[in-house]
Amino acid sequence: MPKINIALGAILGLLVFIIATSGDNAIEGDETFALNSQETGVSSIKANDSEEEVPLKAHQTEKEDLPAQEDLHVSVQINQAIQSYDELSQYPPYSQPIRSKEHLNSFVNTVYPDSSLPFPFEGVEQPIDASVALNEYNYFYGDTISARIDLTNIPLGASVEARAQIISLTGEVLANIEAEVVVDDSQHKAFISGFDTKDYDASQWPLELNFAVLADVDGNKIFLTAPFRLNSATAELSSLGYSEVEGAHLRIPVNMNVLLSGYYFVSGVLYSGESEQPLVYLETEGRLGEGSQNLFLKAHVQALKQGGDEGPYELRNIKIERWSDEVIPMDVAGKVTGDDFVVEGYRFDDFEDSPYVDPLKQERMRLMQGLSAL
Repeated sequence: MPKINIALGAILGLLVFIIATSGDNAIEGDETFALNSQETGVSSIKANDSEEEVPLKAHQTEKEDLPAQEDLHVSVQINQAIQSYDELSQYPPYSQPIRSKEHLNSFVNTVYPDSSLPFPFEGVEQPIDASVALNEYNYFYGDTISARIDLTNIPLGASVEARAQIISLTGEVLANIEAEVVVDDSQHKAFISGFDTKDYDASQWPLELNFAVLADVDGNKIFLTAPFRLNSATAELSSLGYSEVEGAHLRIPVNMNVLLSGYYFVSGVLYSGESEQPLVYLETEGRLGEGSQNLFLKAHVQALKQGGDEGPYELRNIKIERWSDEVIPMDVAGKVTGDDFVVEGYRFDDFEDSPYVDPLKQERMRLMQGLSAL
């Protein structure tokens, strides 16, 4: 299912959740007050443990104001959800202009796996902070896996050791790895730990794994993990074909070498070649056989105009994913070699200047407005 459709589902789900929980909270609050009144058998309440009594009528007035406040809050949330969908629907779900860094992060996970925790120990004045960060989430057999380990707030003069392990989700130790010191300050130690998957029988390892840190600070044991994936090769990006104008779209061929047939999803972000600002999020999907295959990303001219950049562009944050089926019952990443690829640009006048029309917009808007009236 395309991400924009998922986003729409999230908006609809949010509307249902807002409506359902707002009603439940109002009922629960009334029932709680009624129960408290029955238990005490009094018609007034005390404030701040003083003998002065507050008239019940004043308390009831305050309670009666709560449903109105909740209704206003719900109304604001519903209007925000409808406005979000209205903005999304101005462009194709496969070609969305990037409006901000936060908007980019909603499409692209730019955060690498890491884990950070404080470890308090008896006799140690302050907790020791430990962290581990990998340089990727999706690795492939043949890759070198590397992580940085940091220990801070170390007691002065303490002896410190650290090493790493690759462990399965069931706790099986698959590899033991040394760690090299790269920062050796009095209260901060940092290590780099890594290994080449070709040095192990990693091709037989499970897909989902943990990079585990085992550290010792004056006999105090620290254990910390960060998740990652070691993918079997299913498809690899080989190149981008020459882009061309196709009606209202900039059509970009994505050429892949497919090792395992299946249903594939490809996405990426078009950046300005000059300013390097993210411009348009793109996605496509389709069933591919084995061998040299391609899918096509399409940037709508209205989305390109939103960024005001006619190119050339760079395609970055490329993601290839083979969706789960009976052969592999989980989504598996495809391999992308390289960070960015040049995409030719064209003058906006070369495109058909036609706005995008979502054929389901009116129906979906009626649905959301109907939910808001419940």
